[in-house]
Amino acid sequence: MQLETARSEKKRKKMKQEREKKEEEERMKMEEKLEMEEKKRTIGIWMFKYRLPREMKKQILQNIIPRLERKKDVCVENLFCYLPEDISNAVKRCLCLDLLKKVPVLQNMDEQLLKNICDSLKPVYYKERSYIVREGDPIDATFFITDGIAWAYTSCNGEPSSSSSHAERLEKGHFFGEELLELGLSKLSRLPLSPRTVKTHGPIEAFALMDEDLKKIISKNWMHIGKKQLEPFAAYVVQAAWRRHRENKNLERSSHGGRYLPSLGTQGN
Repeated sequence: MQLETARSEKKRKKMKQEREKKEEEERMKMEEKLEMEEKKRTIGIWMFKYRLPREMKKQILQNIIPRLERKKDVCVENLFCYLPEDISNAVKRCLCLDLLKKVPVLQNMDEQLLKNICDSLKPVYYKERSYIVREGDPIDATFFITDGIAWAYTSCNGEPSSSSSHAERLEKGHFFGEELLELGLSKLSRLPLSPRTVKTHGPIEAFALMDEDLKKIISKNWMHIGKKQLEPFAAYVVQAAWRRHRENKNLERSSHGGRYLPSLGTQGN
């Protein structure tokens, strides 16, 4: 009798364990399914936000969905690393080509050269209230904001700004760090220093043209940039250098401790 009871209890425990195991497997499958659906939804919102063409959306999903279905990890904040180079470049051109054309130093550049610059852009993401660049730091990238809000401001020896100074709002369609582009053709071995601090207000999505990538682009395309392309670029570099020199002189002459915020790149109206 005791033996039969022990066998029955053992069988009951085994059935319970199998049932719990099955329930756990079903729960995990449901969680995975919900997680995949959430990522699909987030990807859909991202594509809708940037108003990507229908065919481009289709190509993105064709590359991302199979990865999700294979239970591969997907960082929805950076889909570019999962896309083939041609599709990734096409998306970057769709998002950034018109913005590049708003940068004064690039306005007279060849269309193909601008596309090459687009292809070299790197997606970057910053959390809320984080520093992108601090005043006095080397500028090793030009940033093009595609979503979110940041503030640019100057300080005096690290002290808080005075009541007469202000921060400038940067948002979608704005760019900063263009000083790197202004030096691009003439002083590849030097980096300009940032005249301002840029800090995010909320999460920021942007694309960055890094110093090293700019060097590669210029070196690779130097012989293909015609004289007509170089002349306006060089003229702009000279004008920009003179403008910075004049602004520095104004700061030196200021006796009331006020701060001056150099002009920031914005999307043309």
